[in-house]
Amino acid sequence: MFPSPFPSEVAFRCFSEEQYPTIELHPEEEQYLGPRTVEIRKKHFRLGRAAAHQAILDLTGKPAGPILTGKRREPIWPADLVGTISHSGAFACAAVAYKSFAVGIGYDIEFKKDTINQEISRLICHDDETAWVNSGSTVDEVDANLRTIFCAKESIFKAFYPIERVELAFKDVKLEWDQEQSAFRGRLLRNASQQHPEGHLFSVPCESSHGYVRSSLLLKRTLP
Repeated sequence: MFPSPFPSEVAFRCFSEEQYPTIELHPEEEQYLGPRTVEIRKKHFRLGRAAAHQAILDLTGKPAGPILTGKRREPIWPADLVGTISHSGAFACAAVAYKSFAVGIGYDIEFKKDTINQEISRLICHDDETAWVNSGSTVDEVDANLRTIFCAKESIFKAFYPIERVELAFKDVKLEWDQEQSAFRGRLLRNASQQHPEGHLFSVPCESSHGYVRSSLLLKRTLP
């Protein structure tokens, strides 16, 4: 349903519950869904893995083995690939690329009808980011701004973390909204990797339609 925000070198798939009401996981993937896992979490996990497997097939032309889960609940991709998975509401999306093209990919989707507590702004936003959030002229616009900046920072973590396993906190980056580009201009406030030191600049495009906010970040591999 949602178009890819990435170039053709990145395989992107977005699946809905209506398209895939029943999904069978690899047994090794199924083990991450314990008896206490709530049903919506099970649906999202299965849908996300299905989207990821299809994206890998699109990119490589061959099916992948089980996509396991790391200590930060991040997907463990085949050795020559990098990727991202996100799910919210009735959708799950995945993007993958060869490591020869990208060192990190981030994508996040957030369902607008999910409740978002305005109190989290003090946990995830710097003062100037909070000012942008509160610049909305209505309560709905303020909620939309907060959801958008949260979504963008989720993509940032997903893109940078796999490179050197640096766990960026929400306030380890500073974002400034560029209305003309429909994107945040981002700046790292700490080192994320040797190639992405404090002060590194990047862009996080954001879209909002059909009741969902989406954000993306592609970190291309640079020549030494």
